[in-house]
Amino acid sequence: MHRLTLQTITHTPIAHRIIMQTYMSAQFFTFFLCFPQFNPVTPLCEGDARYNSHPTLDDKVHCLVSVIRGDKIGLLSAEDVVIEKMRAVRKAASNLDIPQVVFMTHVDECCPLVAKDLKCIYSSKRIKQAVQNCSNKLGVPMNCIFPVKNYSEENEVNGEVDCLILDALRSAVNFASDFVRDK
Repeated sequence: MHRLTLQTITHTPIAHRIIMQTYMSAQFFTFFLCFPQFNPVTPLCEGDARYNSHPTLDDKVHCLVSVIRGDKIGLLSAEDVVIEKMRAVRKAASNLDIPQVVFMTHVDECCPLVAKDLKCIYSSKRIKQAVQNCSNKLGVPMNCIFPVKNYSEENEVNGEVDCLILDALRSAVNFASDFVRDK
């Protein structure tokens, strides 16, 4: 099983660096994702029960997944606090050779054409522009940014929505698999 970490912006990059290095037990890591009780101001130290001084590959994060709204990326400046925090976390992950992907959500709200027909997602100029904006602001290559549509008003499962989400998840798992194979 691969460890994918979902980037949030509520903690400092230092906290994320500690999580990505995973000097804490895997049980706490899972708990952290469900119930964030981690104090980003107080660094994790060797005396802490959750500290893992010799993390195995199984204890380490294998891929960083960032999630950002595609319909709002154009409104955020490169100096925006959210963008700066996401870039800082991405830089920390890069320094640890952790692969990174971005799930760009709400793409149907970016482009009316895509809202009508999700099959147009890869030919939409507006989606391409949103992906380019995301790449420029976060520093993630365009081929690592996956546009997905959220389930928001649907009452039933939609195969096209599922395909985009599953493709994004499969890509993240493939990046994680490559990371594990290379270690």
